[in-house]
Amino acid sequence: MTTVHQLRKTSWTSTAARRWRSIDLAEAARSVVSNVVGPGETLPLTRFAGALVFPVVEWRSDSLWMRLDRGLSPLLHPAAVGEVLSRSGWCRDYPSVLSMVGFIGVAPLSQAREELAGLRSMGRTVAMTPRWAAASSLALAEFDLQGTAVVSLEEELQVLVDGDAGIRRGSAMSPVWRRFYEEQLFDWAMKTDSLPTSTA
Repeated sequence: MTTVHQLRKTSWTSTAARRWRSIDLAEAARSVVSNVVGPGETLPLTRFAGALVFPVVEWRSDSLWMRLDRGLSPLLHPAAVGEVLSRSGWCRDYPSVLSMVGFIGVAPLSQAREELAGLRSMGRTVAMTPRWAAASSLALAEFDLQGTAVVSLEEELQVLVDGDAGIRRGSAMSPVWRRFYEEQLFDWAMKTDSLPTSTA
């Protein structure tokens, strides 16, 4: 059980940099949370479960404070998570510090739809696209069927597809894997100094 699974900073390709050349993506993602996703805080851009996204989380402040105070690091292996969840005492010692609210994708729409499909079992999904990158009505219909919102960005945010709130019905994952992904995001927040300011 020596292998750990950690998220890492994502480097832009020259094509991606040109695509988003005039947009502050972090600020845009926060705007999407306020206007589309609902309550939650964005974490920095990363490749999560194969998708290039800004994760959106809600913090459980009491649990977070307890974990940080006791120096209990994130559980970065599914077997370690399974062991914690199988023992009631360990669950109290290692409470979950956050819940996954959603994911905001920044890949080109043709790629984003496929990437975000796998995240519908974890939370709400939103694909962001620059205004100049026109989307066909068929492409938008496919996002709608998937339950993923689509927003167009430039000077202001425009919702092209509303999407569905929460996880996709019937797609909920096992408690072990859900908690494992939460622990990955906890680790990512610590690495990028993105913990809530009251507890950082």
